[in-house]
Amino acid sequence: MIVLDSDVLIDIIDQREPAFSFVAKLQASGQVIGTTSINAAEVLRGVAPRSRAAERVARVLAALQEVPFGPVASRRFGTIMHAIDRAGASLPVVDGLIAAATIESGGRLLTCNVRDFGRVAGLDVIAPD
Repeated sequence: MIVLDSDVLIDIIDQREPAFSFVAKLQASGQVIGTTSINAAEVLRGVAPRSRAAERVARVLAALQEVPFGPVASRRFGTIMHAIDRAGASLPVVDGLIAAATIESGGRLLTCNVRDFGRVAGLDVIAPD
């Protein structure tokens, strides 16, 4: 499964390139496309309820498989953040949550933020071409 990070998800909602075409190619090749419940919440935070933007977001989210954040991912999150902290690096908490859910789903994270997510051991990160 390909898991869309919030930046790519917003590009898909707004039909911006290169993400829009890149995800369309992945879907055409049979890839399952999803996003985490955390990314969905992050995107929904930015739109007014019952607006046209909220309708576009709802349509896109309905077409994606949702990756939940549950107890196993919460334990993975702790491990990820501990390792990042011990390495003297930093990672926003929300990115750690997304990384944990993606790893536990067995997915690959599609993001434009390769630099930050690249710090997470065991996370397969790809960027839209």
